[in-house]
This record gives sequence, C-alpha cells and structure tokens, in this order.
Amino acid sequence: MNIEYFQAEKAITPKLAMVNESNQTIVSVVIPTRNRPQIVTRGVISALTQTLQSIEVIVIVDGPDQETVNVLSQIADPRLRVIELSKNVGPSGARNTGVREAKGTWIAFLDDDDEWLPQKLERQLEVANNSHYDFPVVASRFISQTQTGEFISPRRLPTGV
Repeated sequence: MNIEYFQAEKAITPKLAMVNESNQTIVSVVIPTRNRPQIVTRGVISALTQTLQSIEVIVIVDGPDQETVNVLSQIADPRLRVIELSKNVGPSGARNTGVREAKGTWIAFLDDDDEWLPQKLERQLEVANNSHYDFPVVASRFISQTQTGEFISPRRLPTGV
C-alpha cells in the first residue's frame, strides 16, 4: 500500500487518451469508503484482479478510520494507494479527491460495496477506444443480488447521443 499526494496533470487527446507518456495503458480506479473495512476489501480485490493490469486503485477513506486503513494495509500490491482524509467530506468530495490524485488518463468509479467482473475494465476501455466521440462516457449493466434473487439492471442502456 502506498500513500502519496500529488496533483495529476492530464493531456486529453482523442484516441491517444488511452496511452500515457510511457506508452502504457492506465486506468485510475477511485473508491470512496467510510467505516466499512471488510466490504471495501472485496471491491479493492476485484479491481486489482482485472484482466487489464495497467491500473492504479485509489481508496479514499472519508474521514479518520484507522480500522479501514489497517485492513487495506494488508493488501500487498503496489498499485493500491490509500488516502485517509482528516475529516469527512461525503462520497462526492471523496471521489473528487481521488480524481485529483489520479495518474491515469481514464477514471473508473467503484463504490465500496460493489465488485467487478474480471474483464470489466478491459471491455470498457475497448469500447471507449473504438468510440467515434472525442470524450466517450462508457456505462454498463450490473447484477444486483438481493434476498429474492439476482437482477440485471438497467434493462436498457443509453444509446449514442
């Protein structure tokens, strides 16, 4: 686990935005969390085990929460960075902090109680790269697991705008 602070500078270039200055594909996964150490760990592991390996995972601990920091410090992966905020700023503020700290050209948001299938980032990056839009936004369906079963939502995805 690395704890770093810096301001990322990004150059936005259509189609080339998937490649950073070292010619390596980079996605920054931003995960805000607060007082849910066991739940966030599952999400972090699902991000770190993506088929797309050229990623960083930034967990923003939203306010003092030593237990979450301790649990995440047991994950020995240099792509994981944990930033603990000195005060609670809410999920949106925590996400914004993660975006400011991101090194990647692409940002992927993961809620602390969610998990990703292994090929999620690889497939979404492929869709974004093949888009004819200069600044594509890629969405996907999700599987909602409830006491009454599994459901795929949304039933329809947005079409090209």
